[in-house]
Amino acid sequence: MNSRFQFVYDNPDSGKFPPYSDDFMRALAALLKSHEGTPEFEQWFLLNLTRVADKRRNLIPALTRYTTLADKEILEIGCGLGPGTVALAEQGARVTALDVDAKVIETARLRVRDHGFADRAQVMHVPNTRHLPFADQAFDLIVCNGVMEHVLPSLRHPLLNEMWRVLKPGGLLFIGETPNRLWPIDGHTTGLWWIHYLPLPLAAWYAKARHRIRPVDDLNELGGLGCTYGTLVRALPRRETDVLNLRPPYSWISRHRTVTGGRPIVRLGKKCLIFSARLTEQVILHPLFHRPIDMFFPYLTLGVQKKSPAQLPGQAGGHAVH
Repeated sequence: MNSRFQFVYDNPDSGKFPPYSDDFMRALAALLKSHEGTPEFEQWFLLNLTRVADKRRNLIPALTRYTTLADKEILEIGCGLGPGTVALAEQGARVTALDVDAKVIETARLRVRDHGFADRAQVMHVPNTRHLPFADQAFDLIVCNGVMEHVLPSLRHPLLNEMWRVLKPGGLLFIGETPNRLWPIDGHTTGLWWIHYLPLPLAAWYAKARHRIRPVDDLNELGGLGCTYGTLVRALPRRETDVLNLRPPYSWISRHRTVTGGRPIVRLGKKCLIFSARLTEQVILHPLFHRPIDMFFPYLTLGVQKKSPAQLPGQAGGHAVH
């Protein structure tokens, strides 16, 4: 192996990953070529090698709050270099992963192969998300994690419609780690206050004037303006939609009933915050607007179930995906 890659194997913080092939290492280095020779190169290289461990820690628990993964047919939208694809396949799922960026596809395929999941996961280049190349009701679970903010606003509605079309009745659409445009600070791209509330031309000028993005960068494509709960949910057929965040045990309130650890004053502050959030959701948001408190958090993470025929209005009540 080329010696410049050796540091990732010697680094105790590398996390769990197999001895990736030289093919994968070369492909990853080519994608990160713009960083080569800079202090950021090794950081980016190591980050991309350890992303599977990150998905195991964060994505998988977020998904299993809503549904099981073993033996599910899963569609992953925006797979990037394939860390989520591998983490999902490790759970016993059959994964179809796609990305609009042709440059990442081969590297993602090599990662899947090196982890030993080539028989369980396929990676596809799909440049046109207005028309996904799948039959109706083909998937039990659709994962769209850290993606919607990078989709141009004009393409979000068509993509959501297509995801809904290929989702089975009773299946789950998971949208995670999406920066919330209602939050006053952009923690995803620029780190700037109030930029989310500006019109796109002014926001782009502001970010470039503050040297937070390059003159050639597109703020929308970088995800600098985020997305809103309303944008996501309004694109889906209301009659068929069950936002699981609205009810126990999936709501944020249900997951934060107890506070442990930390100094007494910190615990008290957290308890006050949770009480205020519970009161806001149960007295105002849920009964009056049918909205979860999650819609105001810095990042949106939603589990949306597609109702089965038996769950549609006038039929028997439904339950979460199993």
